[in-house]
Amino acid sequence: MEENKRKYTRQDSYYDGNAVRKLQYATEPDDDREEIRNVPKVKPKPAVRRRAKGRPVMNLFSVFFLTAAIGITVYTCIGYLNVQTQITQKQNEIALLERDLAKLKNDNDANLAKIDTSINLKYIYEYATGKLGMVYPDDSQVILYESNVSDYVKQYKDIPKAEDDSLFGKLKK
Repeated sequence: MEENKRKYTRQDSYYDGNAVRKLQYATEPDDDREEIRNVPKVKPKPAVRRRAKGRPVMNLFSVFFLTAAIGITVYTCIGYLNVQTQITQKQNEIALLERDLAKLKNDNDANLAKIDTSINLKYIYEYATGKLGMVYPDDSQVILYESNVSDYVKQYKDIPKAEDDSLFGKLKK
């Protein structure tokens, strides 16, 4: 009798999932006494589906289709990486050219400042008026023209000669 009465421990139970389910006990009458003892219900295991014999897991078309899909995917990935590499190279080239342009602009500005400071306009004026005998033009000697939008002037006819009332002009005639 003592052998039939078995104490159930944690080792006799099982856990399913992340939440512990309570055991369901079946009731059976005892032969000697009319007591009911608790016996856990045993659940049958689910049936395993087996494939039919002679039928392959994948047919030839499926193998070909998956191979083609993998090939296209690998080709696309390689192409994508190639394009990314080219973009990175172009960005590096652009950065290098921008640095060169900035350096050239700085050099150009430095040279222009050097030229501007090296020119002595007062010396040029004194040399031109004193040694070369140059004078500023009169209003009659200045010919005005209309400025076009373009950066250059096209001359369609000769510039008219100004009347020279100076002594040198009279001697020249």
